Amino acid sequence: MKRLFTCAFIFIGGLSLLLGCTKNGAIPVPNNTMSAQIGTIQFNSTGNDVKVWTAANLLDTLKTAFFISATMDVGSNVLSYVQIVILDYDNTNPVGTYSVSSSEAIGVYNAGLSGEDFFIDGSVVITESGSIISGTFHGTTQSGIIISNGTFSVEF
Repeated sequence: MKRLFTCAFIFIGGLSLLLGCTKNGAIPVPNNTMSAQIGTIQFNSTGNDVKVWTAANLLDTLKTAFFISATMDVGSNVLSYVQIVILDYDNTNPVGTYSVSSSEAIGVYNAGLSGEDFFIDGSVVITESGSIISGTFHGTTQSGIIISNGTFSVEF
């Protein structure tokens, strides 16, 4: 049941990305960045292609979820994206490590046409908070793709 809610939660987040959901309805800050080594591909996304927002956690309405989603054009009008979510985001003290295997964080990679590939392990580490939130992430997806050296920096 928890897996079903988690998948629904990611689906809603991905739908928000596709529909252009942005922080407080504002235009995304162009200084946002996300990068990672995804298998043999270097993923880089900047500016308007990196979105950040919070939403109510569907698993626990007393908590807030924090989303960072980035897209990259991989040619032929196809977008690849990476999305990381911290399910229990505390904006008063978010610095810390959030584990995928213990359901503190969720990661999703979509290579474009192949569908969503969820992280089965890994972590998201927030190293700086305030008006700029920075950190790192890594993981392995269900299909075995290794995502390493992930970094992000977003204004929030």
